[in-house]
Amino acid sequence: MGIAIEAGKCGGGRGGGGERGIPPHLKQLNLSQSQQDQVFKIMHEELPKMRDQHIARKKIHDELHNLSQGDRFEDAKAQQLVDQLAKLEKDST
Repeated sequence: MGIAIEAGKCGGGRGGGGERGIPPHLKQLNLSQSQQDQVFKIMHEELPKMRDQHIARKKIHDELHNLSQGDRFEDAKAQQLVDQLAKLEKDST
């Protein structure tokens, strides 16, 4: 059982159809097929790191939310979480 996919195209993701692995903000560059392949390769290699960062970011946001909804707000804990989030954001650029 196989799935036929038009060369260079894939229909999944938030952006809908379109060029394989090309983020929407790069589409107007009219990259050659070779350049598109390079962008796809780079994005594919970064996915595990991006996923780990997403999971860590969500965990921090959840902890901040729980802290804000709790009976007692702890300033020191909130500051620690905000510092972790800032470091994560800095490291992801």
